[in-house]
Amino acid sequence: MTTPQEIFLEASRLGLGIELAGDGFLDVFPADRVTPDFLVAVRRHKLEIISVLEARRRASFVHLARQVIQGEFDGCERGVRIALMNDLNRYNKHRLCLRAFSMLYLKDLGVVP
Repeated sequence: MTTPQEIFLEASRLGLGIELAGDGFLDVFPADRVTPDFLVAVRRHKLEIISVLEARRRASFVHLARQVIQGEFDGCERGVRIALMNDLNRYNKHRLCLRAFSMLYLKDLGVVP
């Protein structure tokens, strides 16, 4: 396994999940299925795997931002709006996430209907 893609394929074959655990850590689960060779490959390519997982996460938030901008969450309950704002705030450096966050925030304040 020499690339993150090969590691993700092997993880799928072994029935493993790989997730970001925060602070530069990865969570590989379930632990009882992790082979020693797989663990060595994950450690060797850790930074590349983290980069791929962060890119996937960013893409999902950009998709969410597009949904908000298109009005798919208009009329949602306040709790949903707050949860959306919290999620979008994580990637507020992306212009679409910032725009969607601003739209939800102004609706929450009652500035716009």
